Amino acid sequence: MLISFLITSCDNRLDAPPTFVITLPPSVATKSPLLSPTVAAPPTLTRTVPPTLTLTPTLVPTLTPPPTPNTIFGPDEFPFNVNPLTGEALPDPALLNRRPLAIKISNYPDCVRPQHGLSLADLVFEHYAEGGSTRFTAIFYSRDAPQVGSIRSVRLIDLELPAMYRAALAFSGASDGVLRKLKEVDFKDWIISPEFEPFHPAFYRVARETLTKNCQRQEHTLFTGTQRLWDDANKKGINTRQELKGMRFDPVPPADGQPAKIVSATYSDSFAAWSYSEPVGRYFRYADGEPHIDARSAIVGEWTRAHRPRRVVVSRNVEPQRSLRRFKFYGFIGQSFPAQTGQHLGRTG
Repeated sequence: MLISFLITSCDNRLDAPPTFVITLPPSVATKSPLLSPTVAAPPTLTRTVPPTLTLTPTLVPTLTPPPTPNTIFGPDEFPFNVNPLTGEALPDPALLNRRPLAIKISNYPDCVRPQHGLSLADLVFEHYAEGGSTRFTAIFYSRDAPQVGSIRSVRLIDLELPAMYRAALAFSGASDGVLRKLKEVDFKDWIISPEFEPFHPAFYRVARETLTKNCQRQEHTLFTGTQRLWDDANKKGINTRQELKGMRFDPVPPADGQPAKIVSATYSDSFAAWSYSEPVGRYFRYADGEPHIDARSAIVGEWTRAHRPRRVVVSRNVEPQRSLRRFKFYGFIGQSFPAQTGQHLGRTG
């Protein structure tokens, strides 16, 4: 508010008292009160109580757990898709609808290494050939090997192995004595060999210069293939699935078994060993101190401890002999028994 004072004076005389003029500022506009909007009252919510549910308990039947599958295969019965020579299930069981093949493969001199096809065999038997040298009888069944060899001659042990595994026997060469015996065996119709059929089409020779320098002699040039042999078996009407018994496979080690890092066999002119690899869980073969690799750069004789076939290994006497009567056969559980010429060994324990 502004207030002004006006005083009038004349000749020191006081006239009428001073007049006070009070000037008021302009009136301040009066604001109209705001009108509150009329809000409609919200509807009254009626809470509906849901009906009470009566739960009837349902009894869940107690399921009896299925029995633990029996993982032991053999020695007399095998599932249709399990290879009776390895204990392993195959994605294609039709591969078992044929006869096994027993093929003679060279292992001496060392220049014949690397061999062809060894890593694809289901079983490989190493035995004395003569002197201090060894030779292989490889059993092929579940896998094909396009090239196998070099192919060598049979020995007395080959009077037994084809009968044990009902296998067709493929070889080249034999001594007169062994050849006479082969003509008398009950599996003579399963023999596939140039000795019985000269210039047999299942066998072929490679150029000598393609072989290792020290192994270019004629006896190292003969090869075959599993499909060639099975084709010949088809023509002869002998390539049918066989009832193979005698091998037992158990993933659990024997209670009295002992762990073994290395299993070795010393021959007078060579040395073979199996060394266990912890990271891989398998045994790998060594020949004369070197890893045994075949021509396809695959490890030969890979053996897993998950399956423990009672395979047969051959142990020699102090002096090498040509007769099986001089050998003892050992199963993996340690039992031994002598072999006699002409004796069918059958199961090995």
